Amino acid sequence: MNIFKYFYLATIAVSLTACGGGGGGSSASSETPVIQKTYVSSATAGEVLKYSVDTVAKTYSYEILQSAYGLSGEKGNGTLTYNGDGTFSPSESPGSKIIPLKNGLLLGNVKLLMNGTSKDVPIIGMENPATTADGIAGTYNFVSLQCNSKSYGIYSLCGTAYGTVKVTKSTDTTASFTSCTSGDIDTNTCTGNTTTGTLEYDSNGVWKVKASNSTYFNYLVAFTSPNGQKVGWIDFNDPTVFKYGQAVISEKKRITSGSGIDGKYFAKNTLGQSGELSLITNNANSEVTAKSASGTTTIATGNQPWDGLAAVSQNGGYGLMAGNGVYAFMKPNSYYFEVGVQK
Repeated sequence: MNIFKYFYLATIAVSLTACGGGGGGSSASSETPVIQKTYVSSATAGEVLKYSVDTVAKTYSYEILQSAYGLSGEKGNGTLTYNGDGTFSPSESPGSKIIPLKNGLLLGNVKLLMNGTSKDVPIIGMENPATTADGIAGTYNFVSLQCNSKSYGIYSLCGTAYGTVKVTKSTDTTASFTSCTSGDIDTNTCTGNTTTGTLEYDSNGVWKVKASNSTYFNYLVAFTSPNGQKVGWIDFNDPTVFKYGQAVISEKKRITSGSGIDGKYFAKNTLGQSGELSLITNNANSEVTAKSASGTTTIATGNQPWDGLAAVSQNGGYGLMAGNGVYAFMKPNSYYFEVGVQK
């Protein structure tokens, strides 16, 4: 099955391989994994929710904490069917898949009623997110999908972006940020593309993010992955500055060979599709081979246009590495956005 039909699977594989996160993973077995966790999650539509999984009882449940679509407080639940490959299909959407991981990450989807239409929305979740400013402070790369209006699923008013953001501690529960679109904040290449603002801890591991020139809140969740790298997401709910959507952020670190990115990855994209890629490190120059299910191979070089990102030569696009086997990828001038986790 061609799971990434917006453009060639091999091209996507390149971008993602070169930005696959550190930390090893193991191949899934047919034995049902035992996971009983709650993940604070972001949906690419601009929703924040708690998503709980119990693979022993084979059940799931969720509660929406923040919503751009008036869904705050709504709850859902159902049963899980194990697919024998580390993934589960939720009863609300039996044709889709979720993958909960013991390393504190979740990738999947949730069925939400948006603008009167029921849609499968990709989500990424994290267990035990940071509740102090020390836990979120740092310099991050980001890739994002942002929509000018609440038009998720239509995409005519949506686009992708990449860049850097620096978060600085103010007090234990407050911080400030400066973001730089299409540039590296460490080399001062942000002329005309910067946004400043504040962060304030709310609850459930969620931080409220407000741009200096806006009255609206966005929401951030971050945690320190097992390999020591900070990873997070930002959920956008701001019609004036950041619009609606999602960004994946990863502490800015240079991609090196032997960083643990080799393995199989489960991925989801904004076309409502999911599938697997295999990533194999080639050499000390951060080149990585991506293999699709059909055996197509493509090579990418990391740390372009700066450390921690990977630029795709074929058809364009940027990916980032996010610790412990996570990646995010965006295609410029489109609504194509993808997130994957190592199985």
